[in-house]
Amino acid sequence: DAVIAMDLKTGRKLWTRQFTGGDAFNLACTIHMKHPNCPDEPGPDLDFGAAPILTTTADGRGLILAGQKSGDVHAMVADTGEHLWSTNLGRGGYLGGVHWGMALHEGMRALFVPISDIPLGVAEGAAKPGLYAISIDDGKVLWSAPLEDGCAGKDPCRHGMSASITATDELVFASTLDGRFQVHDARTGKVLFTHDTWATFNSVNGVPTSGGTIDVHGPYVAGDMVFLQSGYGSFGQKGGNALIVYRIKSKSENGTNASE
Repeated sequence: DAVIAMDLKTGRKLWTRQFTGGDAFNLACTIHMKHPNCPDEPGPDLDFGAAPILTTTADGRGLILAGQKSGDVHAMVADTGEHLWSTNLGRGGYLGGVHWGMALHEGMRALFVPISDIPLGVAEGAAKPGLYAISIDDGKVLWSAPLEDGCAGKDPCRHGMSASITATDELVFASTLDGRFQVHDARTGKVLFTHDTWATFNSVNGVPTSGGTIDVHGPYVAGDMVFLQSGYGSFGQKGGNALIVYRIKSKSENGTNASE
C-alpha cells in the first residue's frame, strides 16, 4: 500500500512512501479456505487501485496525488516523496474508497474523486459514495455530490461510484455501479445530466444488448462525443455488453453543457 518512485533510465528505486503497513491480502483466502500462501493475519486490502496523478504545487514543485482504497487521497512531493497532506473522503473497503481513476482540473487546482464505499471489507462507519472535488494545495473539500441510491428494482445491484472518471474544463463525466452515467458541473458538482444504462438496447448492428453495472472503465471523451461501456459482470455484479455513445451539447444549444 505504497507509492514508489523509480529512475526511468536505471530502474533504481528513488523513494517509497507507505500509507498502510502489514496489508498482506490474498483474495483466494477470503472464502474460509486455508492455503500455504495465505497470510497468518490478513490485511484490510486497502491498496492503490487508481493510478497516481502528476501535477505541480503552487510554487512549481512536482506533486503526486494518489487515491487509496481506504477512501484517502494523499499528496506527496514528486522529487522526495515528502508527505504534504491527506484527506479522507470515505470509509473504504475491498472495492474502495477510491477504486479506479481520479481526474485533475489544473485551472481550478482541483482533484475530482469518485468514492465507492460498498460494504465489502473491514471498514467501519457510514458509507459516503459519490463524487468529490478537493483542493490540490491543501486537500480541503471544495464540493461534494453524494450519490443517490439507484438500486430500486435492480438485482444484483450495488450503490457506489467505482469506475474511473473523466474531466474537461467545465464538466466531470462519471458512472455508477447501479448503471447510471452522470455529467456534473466541474465548479459546483451539480448533476446536469443522467442516464440509466441498466436497460436493453437495439444496437446499431442489429444485435439486442443490455447494460448493467459500470465499473473499472469509465466514460471516455473525444471531441464532442462520450463513449461508455455498460455491463461489468465480475464480483457478482450485473453483466451486459453495451457500448453507448453520447454527444455533448454546446451551451448555445441548451444554455449549459450537457449530453444527449
